[in-house]
Order: sequence, then C-alpha cells, then structure tokens
Amino acid sequence: MRNKYQRLSKEEKKQARLDYKNSEYNQNKIYEKGNRLRIFGIIGMIYATLSFAIDFLYKGDIWNFLLDAALLIFCLIAYLVISDILDKQINKYLIERDKPKKNNTKKKNGK
Repeated sequence: MRNKYQRLSKEEKKQARLDYKNSEYNQNKIYEKGNRLRIFGIIGMIYATLSFAIDFLYKGDIWNFLLDAALLIFCLIAYLVISDILDKQINKYLIERDKPKKNNTKKKNGK
C-alpha cells in the first residue's frame, strides 16, 4: 500500500520536503542529518566501485575484493534505510499537517 508521500507528484514531493525541512515538526534536524548520511552512503559506494576497479587492474588479492564488496553492500543498505526513514518522517508530517484540527472545547451538559 502506498503512503501519502509516494502518491505526490515530483513537484509536490519537492515542496513537501522543503516544507518539512522548514517546519517545527523537524525539531531535531533529522532531515539534515539524514541527507548527510545519504551523501556518505553515495561517497562510500563510489569509493567501493573505484576500489574494485583498482583491485581488478592491479590484480589485488581476494581479501581486497571482499572488503570492497562489504563496503559497497553496507553503503547501499545504509543509503536505502536512511531514505526510507526520511520518507516515513515526511509522510508523518504530511498526515499531521493535513489532519483537521480538533476543537478542544467541551460541551456543557444541560445548558
């Protein structure tokens, strides 16, 4: 089942991310920290790919290939997990933002 964030168009997703980033709902700055972790994941995947190429060109040991594969897998998993967490946070924000406000006034009995 798709959530609210996934059903938005590309422009609406971009606006939702900007709204979430600037909202008070993002008190602990999870969006900025998540983007930083995503960038580290991308850099790690690029580094692992380059390490594979260098090990292949210079006929590296099997251990070098295994370490490169472990780094690539770890960075890919980290990237996917943090992207999923950020999408869930933005989805929660969209649901809370669009939820109708409840009226907190209580009705008096008999009057």
